[in-house]
Amino acid sequence: MKSVYLFCFHLEESVTAFSFFDIGKQQPYWDEVAQAKKFETQYQDRDQHTWQSLFLLLSQHNFKAALYISGNYLERLAQISPETITEIGLYVKKKQLLLLGGTYHFSLAGLFSEALFTLEVKRHKDLLISLWGIKPTIFLNTYGLYKDTDVSILSHLGFDAAITAGLNWHLAGRTTDQVFLSINKNFKLLLLPHETFHQVDEPSFELQLYHTSEEIPWEKIQSAISSPWLLSEVLSFRTASEFYRVPQAIGLPYKGQDLVSYTENPMQREIIFKIKYLEERLLRSENEMTQLILSRLTAFSHFVQLQKGSHEAPYELYLYLMNILTDIEISLLKLPLA
Repeated sequence: MKSVYLFCFHLEESVTAFSFFDIGKQQPYWDEVAQAKKFETQYQDRDQHTWQSLFLLLSQHNFKAALYISGNYLERLAQISPETITEIGLYVKKKQLLLLGGTYHFSLAGLFSEALFTLEVKRHKDLLISLWGIKPTIFLNTYGLYKDTDVSILSHLGFDAAITAGLNWHLAGRTTDQVFLSINKNFKLLLLPHETFHQVDEPSFELQLYHTSEEIPWEKIQSAISSPWLLSEVLSFRTASEFYRVPQAIGLPYKGQDLVSYTENPMQREIIFKIKYLEERLLRSENEMTQLILSRLTAFSHFVQLQKGSHEAPYELYLYLMNILTDIEISLLKLPLA
């Protein structure tokens, strides 16, 4: 069986302690200096070793991999390690690395806002073009989030394939080591095995996704390397003939919970309701900066932190987020409608 390796680099977002008394006073929503220092610490303690290990495999072995790197991560990386940006580009040219499209802020916008989801995907794609001149054609959403209605958005933005979870409910006895058709026959789906996987006749393959926020078994990967494929090669070598229909959003679980559960508690639902309310107003204005702020608030980390046990004080965070959204609402009321 051939392995197809995917590595996911992303950065958590965290808002300031934005109080009720900060509303209307043009206070910042994010402490950019603190977040820059946090990323620098993360890079020195963990990510620098991750990049070095990956580049070592690429240089000393016939290794190939796909990378999703969130936009906010790339912003910070380009500032503190431009040589890493350069080295990524070299291996892309050698066809050992494939850059995947995704969302700019490792976002959950695809669960509740087509407009913000589109903005997140387009911004991420534009950043890859500006850094490396690469137009990604394969899409990986946050933890493989996907639903049928995403296809029209992704196709319009130049994608012809996406990666999502291989769930038994949708597989109906089929295996994940094949390329599937979406509701659009011209748009292909690749599946990350999540439940029982049965190998079929060779040549078969298995997608292996590693999040760099977790420990990566480099020695195991090195010992198992046997002519790995790039995702683009899988799409070239395997013919898609069966449909994989996903009417409701699916994705890989995070810490044992379905991703949809991170948008379902009362605090999360209130935040989403407010974002959608403001989004409707934004669609009638021409304030691009406010649109970018709103899309940043769809980052997965915000919703994780609103779970009990995931943040020191989830209710306080909820108040900060609601105060920020109220501040945005007040600013929008001052804008003329387009």
